[in-house]
Amino acid sequence: MSCYYEDNYACELLVQKIYRTPGRHRRGLLEELCKYKADSAGEYWCERADDRRYLPYLMMSRSNKLSDLCAQRLSAFVNRVADGEESGSEAANEAYFLLNLCQFKESDAMINTFREIARLAPRLRRCCVRWTAEDAILESAQPPFLYNRRRAELKNGGSSESDLFGKLTDTIITTMANAILTDGREETYTAKIRELFEDYPDVYASAGFYAYFIKDSSEAYDRFRDYTRDPLTYPSLMWVIDGLYCEKGQYMQGSPPVYRGEENRLEWLDIPVKTPDMRWYEFLAVKPFEDLEKSSVKDLMYKRSFLQKFSSALYSLTNPGDEQVTAICRAYFEKAAFISAVAADFRALRELGMVKNSADLEELTMKICENICAGTCPYCFADLLTAFADADADVLWHILSAAGLYLKEHDSAPENAAVRRRITGEHIPFTLTTG
Repeated sequence: MSCYYEDNYACELLVQKIYRTPGRHRRGLLEELCKYKADSAGEYWCERADDRRYLPYLMMSRSNKLSDLCAQRLSAFVNRVADGEESGSEAANEAYFLLNLCQFKESDAMINTFREIARLAPRLRRCCVRWTAEDAILESAQPPFLYNRRRAELKNGGSSESDLFGKLTDTIITTMANAILTDGREETYTAKIRELFEDYPDVYASAGFYAYFIKDSSEAYDRFRDYTRDPLTYPSLMWVIDGLYCEKGQYMQGSPPVYRGEENRLEWLDIPVKTPDMRWYEFLAVKPFEDLEKSSVKDLMYKRSFLQKFSSALYSLTNPGDEQVTAICRAYFEKAAFISAVAADFRALRELGMVKNSADLEELTMKICENICAGTCPYCFADLLTAFADADADVLWHILSAAGLYLKEHDSAPENAAVRRRITGEHIPFTLTTG
């Protein structure tokens, strides 16, 4: 069954309306035309494929004909890179441009190009096409609005991926999210990506996981169970799980950031989903501690770094209205607060009702001090203060002063001396922002 945006008659009427509409009043109509995959939309956009004034719309268009043209250009590029004909800054800038251009393109020709990239993956990875440095994307190599988009990405914390395969994954995921939000039940793109993943799991694991998870989290767990058993494969899952959150009992699957139009409007393509299979909660809440117990690395900073991503993901999924979820989350954060000890851990303790008042906060702080002195918890007072920044300043002063005195008396580890001086006020006057 075809979707509304494949209806060529409706698309022709819109194109005629665009021709009759003057100047800037066309903008809304052009954005509406970007939703169409029909032939009339393809003809309109392909006629303007070399007109830089239309580039912001070409990058938003779902036209199948335009998608075929973009697929040809992307295919030619990856082959040049694989053959060593293009590299360095030139390749990075071309990749950035093309993967922005290929966003929202769903044609079979584009899927075939993704298959070609997978076959070339070993050679392409050796070429290291990336733009991690802030000045890697050159103003001279990009249209002005796209260069400004990169500036916006960096301003927003570098929220977009900065290498060929990372950006490709983001492009595929945002295209899936856009298809679901635009076509609803009639979308067909996620099925194509599932098939692509099954054929090339080493290249498209994260995109494939999104395609499964967005439809059915139980089926996703059954298919990706092996990925939950090895820390080396966790990143493929966390790429998607990091975007999952719960707000007032409603679960939403977020997307990588999307920038639309010449003005680079930032959007997040969030999609309502059902309550995740509890096995995903158990993966996030139980598996990391099992892995740490098996690990031969005992360094506190390693443990903190390892747990941090799980704490962040699980905090986004806290749901006080669900008893089973709350029980799982409480068990996790009771442990994590004294190992990773990051702001997400402490915020979760508040939201789950485990730290309700100043007495509870003082008890938590002193227990942290005991664990610091036992060598099982890092100094984490900056994170603690971040989580309780709205607490009464006098109460915080009293609690942290007591903590400082306790540490001065009981923590003799030489590696903690500098931080201890800051906490106890021996070297720098104590302030509430001290970490």
